[in-house]
Amino acid sequence: MQAYAALLRIRDSLGAQISHIQSKAPAEFDENVRLYGSVGYPLVIGHGYEFQDAARRVAPTVPRTVYLITSATVADSPNVAGMRFAFEESSYLAGVLAPC
Repeated sequence: MQAYAALLRIRDSLGAQISHIQSKAPAEFDENVRLYGSVGYPLVIGHGYEFQDAARRVAPTVPRTVYLITSATVADSPNVAGMRFAFEESSYLAGVLAPC
């Protein structure tokens, strides 16, 4: 839910054209990742590490599209990047503040 809210914020604050597909099964990952690249989206965000393998397979066929995969550590493709969140940092601070 927060990821979709962030997508809407990108649209509203940057005027970006957005689209959203929810993949229901791993068999759909490649097809959905390929779809956005093939219609010309310059940036495709896969929300979750489970999209990194599909992005690696599809990215070479769509070199003008950058695939950004959240919670992933992709570093072996020129147009695929992983984005990791340091959840442990905020969790630690919440734990420190909890007894206060």
